Amino acid sequence: LLLITTNRRVRFFYSTINPQLWGIPRNPLDFNLLRDSNLARELRQIQITSIKEMLPSMEQKAPAHFYLGWHLAEEGRLEEAIVHYRKGIEDEPFNTQSLNDLGCLLYKAGEYDKALKYLERSLELRPGFLRALGNSAYVHLAKGQDEKSLHYFMEVLRVKPDSAEAHYQAGRIGIRLGNPVDAAVHLRQAIRLEPEMAEAHDSLALVLATERQVFDPRWLSLIHISEPTRPY
Repeated sequence: LLLITTNRRVRFFYSTINPQLWGIPRNPLDFNLLRDSNLARELRQIQITSIKEMLPSMEQKAPAHFYLGWHLAEEGRLEEAIVHYRKGIEDEPFNTQSLNDLGCLLYKAGEYDKALKYLERSLELRPGFLRALGNSAYVHLAKGQDEKSLHYFMEVLRVKPDSAEAHYQAGRIGIRLGNPVDAAVHLRQAIRLEPEMAEAHDSLALVLATERQVFDPRWLSLIHISEPTRPY
């Protein structure tokens, strides 16, 4: 990929990227260190424009669609990103990472059932895939399906027992399902793994107060479904 620009910084960062971009992990100098900067946005726009121009002439289009979809998602252009991920998956239907990524984009777009379709397919092809397990848990959580969400969080813990986020979410679900003992176990584990996780401390305080029949109206908000605090 040869890009011509008068911006010396842009030329430098592009010189660190392999010309055969497709399917190769992005260089750390690409966007990871500059994610929210003006330079990062400038780089993304150059990438998006260049990939779109080259796409029709490529023999293998799937990796380019995935790469383009990633950049569009970074720009907040979810609908366009979803279109490109779908096109890529048409050519590479067994790409478990991209199936997971598309599920995440559909989740962000509020299309929960469609998100689950791709996440479930990813897990069929790659059982125990941690990211797809965690994201499936969050989709079910957003749908208000606590039992199914808990199942996936427990699967996350089977693969990664030291996931403080999964313990925390399992504890929150335990509160809503009326299982204070299980909830307390998971919340204590979350605090052990991440002592600074304030939300876990608050939720555990709710469980302990309930056992002692002490009530504080401020704790009502803790039993409502919230956005994941540690997205997968």
